[in-house]
Amino acid sequence: MSVEQYQRKVNSLDKEIADLEKKKAEEDRKASDNHRKASRVSVSKNASESMIKSKMRQIENYEEKTRKAEAA
Repeated sequence: MSVEQYQRKVNSLDKEIADLEKKKAEEDRKASDNHRKASRVSVSKNASESMIKSKMRQIENYEEKTRKAEAA
């Protein structure tokens, strides 16, 4: 391979690394957003059982999204 071919390969790999880092940053942001949303779900002390279950499902949904974003 010529020097130019190696340089093109290096440039291509650098671009791929930058793209992956950008995707990772986006997934980290999504995980952070979902974690924040889960921590902000509140239930009043007079909430009905169905409301409590609904809020728990909402929290679990945010936590699942957080796990998926962190795994990506």
